[in-house]
Amino acid sequence: MLFQGRSAKISASLLLGALATTAFAFGGEDGGLVKKDKNQTAARVRPPAREVVEVYEQRDKPVHVGPVNYAENVAKIVQGKCQDCHRPKQSAPFSLLTFEDVRRHAPTIREVIDDRRMPPWHADPRYGHFDNDRSLSAVERSTLLAWVDQGCPEGDLSKAPAPRKFIEGWTIGKPDLVFEMPQEYKVAADGILPYERFVVPTNFKEDTWIQAAEARPGDRSVVHHIVVYVNDHKKGKNESARRSQPAHLCAYAPGDLPTILPEGSAKMIPAGSD
Repeated sequence: MLFQGRSAKISASLLLGALATTAFAFGGEDGGLVKKDKNQTAARVRPPAREVVEVYEQRDKPVHVGPVNYAENVAKIVQGKCQDCHRPKQSAPFSLLTFEDVRRHAPTIREVIDDRRMPPWHADPRYGHFDNDRSLSAVERSTLLAWVDQGCPEGDLSKAPAPRKFIEGWTIGKPDLVFEMPQEYKVAADGILPYERFVVPTNFKEDTWIQAAEARPGDRSVVHHIVVYVNDHKKGKNESARRSQPAHLCAYAPGDLPTILPEGSAKMIPAGSD
């Protein structure tokens, strides 16, 4: 496998022949993180391209939502669009699991929603529909902005949705096979870092079919994304050829789901691939 990145891990569940399964994992890519001081690390998240923002502004006009409160209006949006990353041991710099968490960060929330930095979603809405679209709807966006502008009312917490439950460990279930980077990579405390690429042999003696694949970083606070490619050594022997013609297997980024292919479909990793 050819990995681009930092310290990380990837796992995959494989489909062999008909229904037999086996699996594996690989590792990681840099997150473009900036160390602000020794106690705080903040991710540099860019807003979508200007032309994409213009499409949203023309399509999703502000909605008058009236009085809103956290319990009945805001909590469900935060659960669905924020908490995948904004919880302990994940990539975001602070948690948004409780009313107090969200109220405390209300000014920041308003800023990043207003300029469409959050939730991070840069796909151009003019080109199809994406099942994993995590952007805010016009109503959701208007609700969050109105809530901050109205002073962040709490509401009756007995009417708030139940706390969300998160899967611990591998999202795809226990993998049949796990690949790891041969050694850890030390991420610099500050500065702009180039992509790092790591090669991990599969040692597959025969073609292997992958039904599900999941990339897991070793430290989510410093790994922003992982991209896993398959090099079957047939598209070029030198590094530049491998980079220009990779076969994509799976990836990791904050908030994204692992690759789980529909029943009856799979990706093949040829024997002898890295």
